[in-house]
Amino acid sequence: MATLSGGKIGDTKPGDKAKWLRGGDCLWLRARASGRKTFLFRTKRLGKTTVVTLGKWSPDFPLSDARQKVLNRRPFAKRHSAREHTLNELAHEFYSRWIEANYRRPEQIKRYLDKDYQYTRAWPSLGG
Repeated sequence: MATLSGGKIGDTKPGDKAKWLRGGDCLWLRARASGRKTFLFRTKRLGKTTVVTLGKWSPDFPLSDARQKVLNRRPFAKRHSAREHTLNELAHEFYSRWIEANYRRPEQIKRYLDKDYQYTRAWPSLGG
């Protein structure tokens, strides 16, 4: 759930140290002691935190633009929640985007996955 709003950003006062306000989905607002407010894209991968500055908050760069920049930076898996797609749809998309593009014999991988599905029901059948 996003905690940032236009009113909350405007009401944030500078303090002795920088304040970090979470906006949800890797979006953060950093309010420095100088009064400058900056949108940041913050992620953690393999234990390492990466912070990318998206831009300074202003009427020309509102919260909605910052949220859009975050959506453009996030990988496909993070942009679409599991509630929006079935496992079968995601498996087919993974197969068509990654397996077919990066393997010489994608039909062999498809057979392996279908065989695994037959025994475990953990992977949706790609046949058909």
